Amino acid sequence: MKEGLLALSLCLGALTMYAQSSPHVIFGEWPRYFQQEEKVVRVFLDKNGDYYPNSIIPAADLRESGASIREHFSTNADAFLAVLQSYGVASTGSFEDDYAALQGEIVDDLLRLVNALDQEHDLYILIHGFRKPMLPQRGGSPSSRGYASVRSSIQGQYSAQSEEAVFLEVYWDGTYDCCIGRKTKVNKRIFKLFEDVAQINASEVGYGLRRLVPAIDRDELTIVTHSLGAQVGLSLLTNTYDERIDAKEQELPTPAQARVNIGLIAPAISRDPFEDYDERTLSTVADNDNYHLNILYNEKDFVLKKRWKIFGPGPKKYGDTSLGCNCRNEAEKLAEDFAENFPSSAITLYKSAIGGTHRFTRYANSRAFTAFLAVVME
Repeated sequence: MKEGLLALSLCLGALTMYAQSSPHVIFGEWPRYFQQEEKVVRVFLDKNGDYYPNSIIPAADLRESGASIREHFSTNADAFLAVLQSYGVASTGSFEDDYAALQGEIVDDLLRLVNALDQEHDLYILIHGFRKPMLPQRGGSPSSRGYASVRSSIQGQYSAQSEEAVFLEVYWDGTYDCCIGRKTKVNKRIFKLFEDVAQINASEVGYGLRRLVPAIDRDELTIVTHSLGAQVGLSLLTNTYDERIDAKEQELPTPAQARVNIGLIAPAISRDPFEDYDERTLSTVADNDNYHLNILYNEKDFVLKKRWKIFGPGPKKYGDTSLGCNCRNEAEKLAEDFAENFPSSAITLYKSAIGGTHRFTRYANSRAFTAFLAVVME
């Protein structure tokens, strides 16, 4: 029993004390650790869905500012002026106007990089989930490592057909803490971090991505999310989770490319957010929906089940994760909802038979993921 509880704690949380100084994942020093790669563009966002500039912001300074880029620059005038100058933004004297202009320039730079990727190659947007540090940590691997493995899996499928893919990797503040939790109260703390902080960040980041993704100059793109990344993806794609965000954010455009393939891998969500699947700003589901939804679920994924044998709160508590583990046929019920409410919208379910794991890399090497890729590559 003790071994089971320990395994549950390690996979569900792998977090240190929730009460430590900050559970936020800060990317202010990303230029020091990430090198440019052919066929890959990386984008970094804070908890508010704001974009990090291509310059160093000391992690300690960001922690003092609550992991908020906006807050950091609002209280560090010299640093703000320097980054404005680096992006060619002339200060107006109004912080809000200048900050908005800076964010616009950052997005424009990223957009140029993405649009410069070979248009003959399929574009994949990868979005990680909960508890991913920027750099390797005790008990937790960074999203960059998972992304590299997933890219390899995707490229392997394309190589078999003498084709290639290109990638946009999204790095966001899914929160992080590490590694203890045999006791019930420790596990509860971990669940509460997921429920109260990480989920909110996911929605803010998803809406923030609307400033970039809809403007990508392509007829087709594929969005692949893992775990809590599903909430990022849905916030990008639809006007859901409106209780978490400012109404003005829902005015931001949703992707209107001719075809948007969506692969939600082990989604840490229920089917409830899909009630707003048709609420978008630049596209419609009325006749021929440009979204093509695919869900890879695993009934044995004990991270999503939040239970080891009979121990744990179950998927319905502390942030409903029932869709990804098909608790009480949640995935099949979602397909039925689509048939009734969104008959012009495509949805495909894939059952992943990979045991109790929750690892992005294991899903990406599964038969279910290969089947999903085969459809995308048609």
